[in-house]
Parts: sequence; C-alpha cells; structure tokens
Amino acid sequence: MAEYQHSHASSRPRNDRGVRRGFKRRGGSHMGGEKRSRYYERDVETEESLEAKLEELIIKFGKVQEEYNSTPESLVEKSRDLAKILNGRLVGKIQQRMHDFIKKRLIYCALILPERTASFAALIGVLNHQNYDFVEDFVHTLKEELEKSLSRCRFNTAAQIMRFLSELLNCNVLSTSSLLTIYNVFITVTYEKDIPQNRADWYIWAVLSALPWAAAQIDQDKPKGLEEILTIIESYISTKRKILFLPALQVLDRTYPTQVANDQLGQLWVQVQTMRQLGWKEHYLPKIYVGLRRVLSDAFQHKIESLDLPEHSADMHYPLPRACFHLFDSTDIFKGPHLSDPDSIERFLVEQTISGILQTYYKDRKECAVSLVGLAQRESSLAVYHLIGEILFSHMMTLPHPPYPLPFYASVMLEINSLKPGKFPAILAQASQMLFERLEMMNCICRARFLRWFVIILNNYQFQWRWEDWLPALEKEPDHPQRCFLKDVLDRSISLSYYEKIRKILPQEFNSTMPPPPSSNFVYDLLSDSDTASVNAKLIFSKIEAVNRGWKNALNKEALSEQLRNDVMAVSSDQESLARMITQCILQIGRHTLHFTRISMDRFFGIFSQLFAHEQEKVTCILAVIDFWYRVPQKLVFCVSHLLQLGIIDCNSILSWVFRPDTRSQLVSHSYIWDIINSMLCFFKRELVRLGRETQELREMKERLELVESEEGSLMGEPPTNEKIRQHCKLHQECEHALEDFFFVFFTRCISSLNEYIIKCKADKQEFKTYWFSTISQQLQFLITDNANYLKQFDERIESLLDIKDIDPTVSQIFHQALALINVIPTPGGSIIISSIKAGSISDRSGALYIGDQIISINAQNVQGLSVLDSSKLLQVQSVRVSLELLPGNNPYPRNPFFNKDYQPKMSNSDSISQLNSSTADYGFRPGALSSQSSNLYNTYII
Repeated sequence: MAEYQHSHASSRPRNDRGVRRGFKRRGGSHMGGEKRSRYYERDVETEESLEAKLEELIIKFGKVQEEYNSTPESLVEKSRDLAKILNGRLVGKIQQRMHDFIKKRLIYCALILPERTASFAALIGVLNHQNYDFVEDFVHTLKEELEKSLSRCRFNTAAQIMRFLSELLNCNVLSTSSLLTIYNVFITVTYEKDIPQNRADWYIWAVLSALPWAAAQIDQDKPKGLEEILTIIESYISTKRKILFLPALQVLDRTYPTQVANDQLGQLWVQVQTMRQLGWKEHYLPKIYVGLRRVLSDAFQHKIESLDLPEHSADMHYPLPRACFHLFDSTDIFKGPHLSDPDSIERFLVEQTISGILQTYYKDRKECAVSLVGLAQRESSLAVYHLIGEILFSHMMTLPHPPYPLPFYASVMLEINSLKPGKFPAILAQASQMLFERLEMMNCICRARFLRWFVIILNNYQFQWRWEDWLPALEKEPDHPQRCFLKDVLDRSISLSYYEKIRKILPQEFNSTMPPPPSSNFVYDLLSDSDTASVNAKLIFSKIEAVNRGWKNALNKEALSEQLRNDVMAVSSDQESLARMITQCILQIGRHTLHFTRISMDRFFGIFSQLFAHEQEKVTCILAVIDFWYRVPQKLVFCVSHLLQLGIIDCNSILSWVFRPDTRSQLVSHSYIWDIINSMLCFFKRELVRLGRETQELREMKERLELVESEEGSLMGEPPTNEKIRQHCKLHQECEHALEDFFFVFFTRCISSLNEYIIKCKADKQEFKTYWFSTISQQLQFLITDNANYLKQFDERIESLLDIKDIDPTVSQIFHQALALINVIPTPGGSIIISSIKAGSISDRSGALYIGDQIISINAQNVQGLSVLDSSKLLQVQSVRVSLELLPGNNPYPRNPFFNKDYQPKMSNSDSISQLNSSTADYGFRPGALSSQSSNLYNTYII
C-alpha cells in the first residue's frame, strides 16, 4: 500500500504556473535570460514523466493477479486504491490528455498481457463505480478497436478483445444483452454466401473461445439467448462445415491415443460442450470480481447497441485452420500435478494462456521464458511444464507454417532449461524420445522441423545424448524415417562442429552411419596424363585459374572473357562433357568458402552461358554440382540456387533432374532435393514481390510527378515512361506464368510417378503405401498448402489434372485433401480480369483494353459469376464486332479516346476474328477481383 501512495504523491500533476514557478526556484540562480520555451519544454517533460509513471502503475497492477490465489483481500484493496489514483488524474487542465492516455494504456495493456485479463477487467469495474462517463467512453473505444482490428485482419487482437468484453460482463461493466448482441453479430457470418469457409470458421471460433469467460453469467441472466447461439453454432459445425483438408495438416498420419483427429475449431466445440454438461463451470480462470462483488454491483452497466463487421473482400486473409496435436496424456506423467483431459475446457484455457505469452514476448526469449515459468509456478496443481513443451512443439509442427521462426522455440526451451534445470530438461528429453518413436507416422515436413530443432538443442549441449537408446534404428531399412533422421542429424551436426569430435562422442555402432568427411569432390585427376577427360579438365582448369588470378588487374575484361571462352570451347566438341568439366573447374576454384564460391560462379558462368542454352546441358550442370558437393548438402543447395539466380539453369531443368529415375529413388534418403525445390519457389516468390513493388513505385512516381506538374506548371523530374511501366508489368506476368507452369508440370509429373508406382506395386502384389509413397504425397500436399495464395489464382487448371483417365483414387484423394485448403482461402469472386494482352494483336493495337480491366459483359451478356471457360465461349462468335462492357482497372496509361464511342479498327490481312476471340493467347483471362478501382463507371467498347 505504501508503494502505491508513494507513486501517487511523486507523480501528482501540476498546473502550468506551478511548474514554471517551481522550475525557476530550482534553477533561478543560474538560469539567466533563458527563453520561455524552456519552461514549456519542462511542462512536456513533466507530462511525459507522469504518463510513464501511470503506465508503470497500470502494468504493475496487472501483475497482482499472480497474488490472487494466496491473498485475495490484498488484491481487492489494491484494485480499489489504483482506481482512486487513476480517477484522481482526471482533473485539471490536462484532464482530456490524461483521460485519453489512461484509456489507451488500459486497452493496450489488456491486449498485450492476455494472461492478466481478469486484473484489468476488475480495474475497469472499480473505475465504473467511481466514474461512469470515463468507462462509457472506454467501452465505446473498445468497440471501435474491435471493428478496426477486424477490418485490418488483426484477428489475434480481435479475439483478445472478445475475451476482454466477456470478462467485463462478470465485472458488471457490460450488460448481458450487449454481449449477446456481439455474439449474434459474429455468428451471422455463417449465413453469408460466396465467402471462404475460414471466414465463418474464425468468427465461430472467436465466439466459442470467449464463452468460458462469460457463459456462466449469460446462462444465469439469459439462458435462452445462449441456447440459440449454441444451436446455430452446432448447425454450422455439423452440417455446413467441411474438413476434407484435415489430413493435409495433421502432424501424425495415424491415430495415437493422444492424437485428436480434429482441427482446433472442432476440438474447441467438443471442449465447450463438455463445459456445458458441467453447468458452465471451470476451475482455471481467476475470479477477481468475486471479491469486488459489493462494489461492482452498485455501478450501472453499459450497452453496445450495434457492431459493424467488415464485408468480405479478396484482400482479406483469414487465419488458416490448424490440426490438433497432443503429445502427452495422463499416462506420461508418473508423479506430481495432473494433466487435464484434452476434452476439458481447462486444457484449452491453459493452452491459450501459453500461446498468449508466446505472442506477447516472441521478440524477447528471456522474458518469454520467465513468464512461462511464472505461469507454471502459479498453477502448481496442473502439469504446466508438460503443457508448455507440448504447445511449443505443437506450434513448431503447425502446417503449413509455424506462427514464429523455429529458432525462437528452441531458444525459449533453452532459456527455460536454464531457469529450471531440474525440471524442464527431463520433459524435453521425454518429448524427444516420444517424437523419435513416432517418426514413422509423422508428416515428413514435421520430421524436417523436428530435425532442425534437435540439432540446435544438441549443439547447445555439446552433442551429448542417450545415443544408445537409438541403436535399434540402425538395423532398419535404409529408407526408414528413423534411420534417415539419424543420418541427417549427423550431417547437420558435422556442419556445426568438427568431424572427429562428433565421431568420438558417438558409440562405435554409429561408425557405419557416419557420413564421409565434409569436403569437395573434384572428379578429375589433374595429375593424370592417360585419361582424356582428366587431361581436358586440367587444360580448362589452368586457363580459368589464370584468368581468375589476373582478373582484378585486367584492363579489358570483355576481351579477356572472350579469349577464355574461345580457348575453352575449343577443348572439346562434346557439349555435355564440356559443361560438366567447366562446372567442376569453376567450383574447384572457389571451393574454400561460400564467398569465394559465389565470386567464382558470378565471374565465370556468365562467360559460358551460351554453353548451357539447352536443357540437357543444364541438367548436366546440376549433376556436376551434386557430384562436387554431395558430401556438403548445404553448399550443394546454395550452388544450385545461385545457378538459378544467374539464369544458367531454370525450373524445367530442375524438374527434369528431380524426376530422373536415379534421383526419384532418392527423394526419401536425400533431403537436399526438397531443399532445392523450396529454394527455387522462394526465388520466384521474391521476384514476384520485387517486381510488383517496383511496378507500384513507378506508377506512384508517375502520378506524383504529373500532379506536381499540373499544380505548379513545372516538371519536378523526369517521370517514368509508359513503356518502362509496361516492361515491369510484362516481367511480373512472365514470372507469374513461370511459377504457374512450374506447379503445373511438377504436379503432372508427381501424379504420373505416384500412379505408375501404384500400378507397379499392385502388379507385384506389394503394398504401395511405403515410405517413398508417403514422402512424395506429403511433400506434394505441403507445396499446395504452402503456396495456396498463389495456386488459388489457377486452381481450376490444377484440378483439371485430376480428370486424367485411369488415375488411381488414392492419388486423386491426396490432391483433393490439399486443394480443399485452397477452397477455404479467399478466392476471387467470379469476376473476369484481363491479366495479359498478346503483343501486336487487335486488342493491343486498339488501345481499348488494359491489364487490370474487369469485363462486365460480352455482347450484352453478363459474365459476373461465370467461369473463365464459359466466358471464353462467349467470344467464339462469327462476327467482326464484339461488344465488351468494362470496368476500368487501376492502370497508368491514357485510354484511347476513340473508344469512348463506337469504333471499329481496321483488320489487316493476317488478322482474323479468331485471333480476337482467343481468350488464352490474346486476353489471358483469369478469375479475379479488383482490389481498387480508378472509376466506378462502366464503359462499353465495340471492337
């Protein structure tokens, strides 16, 4: 209590006169003729200091929730005292500023500290008793913040506001009818048409996740209203909602005793139903409002009349569904606190508290670990340490993306280990053993993440582990996940340490599994004079090395490069062997470090780029890189990725290499193959983002400079030309088409490979669901779910692959499970957008159509809601006139003025109406929705 009184006295606000007078008394003897502005600076400093002390006081009050279980009376007193202090601030000339500051700080603290929701709600309740107007303004601001969070897709913040509003009901701040109104507004989303399923899923989840805080009070005040909400939710989950995507998101592909075959929304519904059967009782949430019941009941409640939800648009991205993953059950804890049942609401509440701490402190691993340990100490009756480990692993294994980077989870676990060395390390060891035993049933993407995490942990503990427990895995077949896991662990451990050190740590039985020492492999013998290939390689190496030594001092690098090219190309007429020798020699020169490797590749591959013009030479180049760095997979992936950036190889050559018979058989045992594929996809995505950003910047620059010219009459710099913007748009489209073609070809070959494998196994009367089959299937599903935002633009083309005759139902099911996730992601709403225009076509020469224009009708027939195929058929008419009704897009080019009226362009002898009607080659239609429109007027153009 003295602590709060001291803070109150030291930060008491003063008026402007008192501050200035006090400042003069303290500094008058040496101030001299200082300007009056210095006094106002002192005012600002005093106000900032006051705000800092108030914020510290509010946050400090949130921490007293930790004292609730032991001293509830003390908490009640502190709640009342702090309410008086904050209420006392709202006087004087700075009343409005302090009013707004306290309101914003309270909301901010309640959102960033979700584990202290009960404390801040109790504080608002006491403030409501003393200052009704302030809390009324607070509730209104909280409602606006909820609407703002929903419109800006900040769904984690919106969910926390929903829980805070539910807790305010218990503190007599919000009326029951108002909270029911908010719940009903949320569940009305289930009646909307033409929306992605994950929009409705999230709004239902937000209501269910807030019910544990307020369901008991609502059931007491308005049980009928609560039953109506639950009936609507049950109808949606049981009839309308589809979970075909669930197998593509599950960590384990078979059901274990601790594995729940459900997603998070379905599991939460089960937990809420369990709570409902128990009379809406739970024993986890702190009930601070009980000690303040007498004070809180004397205050008036506030009402929220309405809530405006943002309408769905193509720009809104909702949280993806997540599969449940439970690692521990009650049988895994031998003694000590108990572990809640997965179907209990307490399990959900603890998991949400842990997830909230991770969300708050994900940038500070030390503070995050301290908060998690503090939670475990407060909830000593629950097995919180086991749940912390389970939640960390669950987040880390989330498909397709974990919420935070994988090193964050490893660093938090290491920090908890240092704080609780006698408790948490044993739990991590137990979890690691359990995950290792389940590797056979684990999704291959999750296996790769577990591998990375385990190597990080090993590196921090000097690679000490109970290796003897994993010796039986060495006797399994080479493609078994446990044996592949051990091989990859050793590969990565060697890259983080010394080869001999790892060899000495491991038992002798692991010697046969140890990879070769990490080094390059130059396949040619430079000392041999008998082998023709080695002699030619020696000659090429000497010439390239000589140029490399004199490169810095060369005055004419172009002439030097030309001379080197001519000399090397004259060595052999066999293009494939020449490509192999050049690749090996370039890598041999820069083999010492990655920096030297990059310099060598940048310097010499451009000189010999003409040699790698055909796909066969490109594949030979990839194979030469693999032969050179197969002992160091990390450098192998780097070199292949850099060759892609240099343009020496392309996606077609990578796919040709991946689906070679010898490479295809190694897709399980050699993880670097998938690393190369993912690296290639990352390259395309970065290029798409870069080109899109640069195109947008050029458009904005052009508009800005033209606006300045029109207002001031002078040009402030040279604006980007339309041709330059066109070139950037073209490059962006080419990159999109390259990415689309890669997916199409990759999926086609995967389907063919899986189908052939099934036919072969059935012919040999063998089981086809092997480790190879499951790895290809899971990697395929991951590529679909990981790139869903790109694939949704041409999902019809991908789904057409499944129309191939004689495709096995198992392969079709694998695709449908992953494509189902695309269907719950926002998809374009049935409008037709011009995505490309063939150069030199009638449409291009006319100047009437532009990329980004939305087609409303074709020949007076509305195309809204029609598919691309049906819309294209409307263009197949035997006429020289085609009428298109357009909604202009956001393009920077001046539109042809002749097309504001009927206009018929002249057709050359080589043109025909079929060229104009070609929807794929000419217009390049794609389904889409415009994110912004430059005009709301429809223009009709006659072509």
